Amino acid sequence: MTRAARALAVAVLLAAAAPARADGYLESSYRLGTLISLTWEAAVPLLDMRSYVDEVSLRGGQLELRFGVARHLSLGVATSWNWFAQNFAQKSISYPGATVTAAVYDRAQFITLMGIGHWYLIDGPLQPFVGLGAGGVWTSTFESVADLTVTSSSFDFAARADAGALFTVGPGLAVIVSARYQFTMAKLRGVENAQWMGANLGLAVY
Repeated sequence: MTRAARALAVAVLLAAAAPARADGYLESSYRLGTLISLTWEAAVPLLDMRSYVDEVSLRGGQLELRFGVARHLSLGVATSWNWFAQNFAQKSISYPGATVTAAVYDRAQFITLMGIGHWYLIDGPLQPFVGLGAGGVWTSTFESVADLTVTSSSFDFAARADAGALFTVGPGLAVIVSARYQFTMAKLRGVENAQWMGANLGLAVY
């Protein structure tokens, strides 16, 4: 066997022994699959929502179902849950006809359901993406001030924008990391439009 033939044989053996690269999501227009992701979310209240609660919430998450409709493009649905809570040793709260200064316990829960779309910028095991979504949010609040308790609930319009990346770690399995801006028309005490920014980390299968 010549030196060139031996080198070719070694190269073939090495190629056969090397693990195949795991394809990213929607790399081919001939394989338009479905992606399901579940993430944990930490959220930071924004703008006037900080007058109701201003602490970071670690209680939140998202479930997404994305359907490939073209190469690099998916459409789907998403639902999310966020819980914001904060206790104040003393705070002044204004109500119609009176201002109360006392210990305050504020709680707000948000559950969204939205249609979503995402665009995947490149192929490969690391795929940055950007997305938009719109739908509705169910909001419930609880506020306790001294011996007064006020609760409310509503259903309102919601919209979101997000950006992140899929990191494929095996066939059909990826780590997903993203940042989400969530806008709602939900109104809390002193809050015209509740909104927050969330950081997400989780797993996706496709």
